[in-house]
Amino acid sequence: MLRNLFDSGIPHADILSRYLVLYVTFFGAALAIEEHRHIRIDVLAVLVEPDRLHALRRPLYLVSAIVCTILTWAAIRFWYDDWQYVAEYERWTSILALITPFGFGLLSVHFLLGAVFPNSRDEGQL
Repeated sequence: MLRNLFDSGIPHADILSRYLVLYVTFFGAALAIEEHRHIRIDVLAVLVEPDRLHALRRPLYLVSAIVCTILTWAAIRFWYDDWQYVAEYERWTSILALITPFGFGLLSVHFLLGAVFPNSRDEGQL
């Protein structure tokens, strides 16, 4: 409304809203993993027998944890590079960008915990 009516706005609101979307996305993904409601390939799950489906859960969670750990490492390297070369007056955006390595790390921990401590109430789910 400020932008359209008064030709002004809140400084850096667009940058802040982009990072807030990332915060919501990563924390929502962690909750989805915890509740076993994350994205999965249901077409293949229908074709596999329930016994085998349950046996595949731990290896798939372990592979997901490894992928998220690799993404965490890449995000840490990317963030550190950004931190070194960002202008002093834009350091606050680099602090907000810490959500990327933290979020992937959180996802890898959730997947690893799901692989090590499977929940018995979720029989037949991947």
